[in-house]
Amino acid sequence: MSDPANWSGWDIAKDAKPGRRGFVLGSGIGCVTISDCVSQRGVVDAKVLAALTTVAEVTWDGRGVQDIGWLPEAEPRTGVVCGTLNPAA
Repeated sequence: MSDPANWSGWDIAKDAKPGRRGFVLGSGIGCVTISDCVSQRGVVDAKVLAALTTVAEVTWDGRGVQDIGWLPEAEPRTGVVCGTLNPAA
């Protein structure tokens, strides 16, 4: 995934088998992970749900949400909990 030689444009990717497509973050496309905001029953915290404005998905562990969309380039940050930056993290 990190080798640009393996990347292609949409014209090729659209015909790939389901589950074999993806995209690379950067060039204005970013992802914000909001941890610990999904209940054990799979309900997303109302404040987080209201703040989502782009494509979002539940994280692999089922406890968080990843918001994917147009974001300015920035250094990676950690410490996001239910939509608020935790400066102690």
